[in-house]
Amino acid sequence: MKMSELDTKYQPQSNSGFLKLEKGKKYVLRVVSELFPLQKAPFRESPAKVVFICRVIDRADGKLKIFEMGNQVYSQYLSYAKDPDYAFEDVPAFELKITAESTGPLAQNVKYVAQPGIPGKVTLTSEEKEEISKASDIKEFVAKLQEKEQAKMSNIVGDQGPIQDEQPTNTINPEDIPF
Repeated sequence: MKMSELDTKYQPQSNSGFLKLEKGKKYVLRVVSELFPLQKAPFRESPAKVVFICRVIDRADGKLKIFEMGNQVYSQYLSYAKDPDYAFEDVPAFELKITAESTGPLAQNVKYVAQPGIPGKVTLTSEEKEEISKASDIKEFVAKLQEKEQAKMSNIVGDQGPIQDEQPTNTINPEDIPF
């Protein structure tokens, strides 16, 4: 799927052009755009959170994808940006190797380990550079994603204020409970 077609889609879906990290797998990625913060709406019992959206080349298939970088990977990525051996301002000159290690039976039980490749060892090909230049503006794409997240958040609270707890319509008489 071409990146320009992704501008109309918001939710990561299989084969949608989004990269979803899976437990127990290793990934080699080349970050090819700046990171843009996205505030995600709360999900179930989880609070709202900030993730970082960027474009990457997934070395497994060589395709340009949108990547939602969570806090575990972001904190490691940020440390490499500040490290004199890997320092960068916008886009790193190295591949990022990410391992998604299972730490328990639940889907959220994952530890992400991000390691940098050797700076300058793997350069972008002319085909990759051309594909990146043809891709739609990532900043505009993230702005559309943020609009959708804002709509989700306003649906949670709504225009009438916080959702009120429902009061039971039937009352139970304690004498009716068999003990």
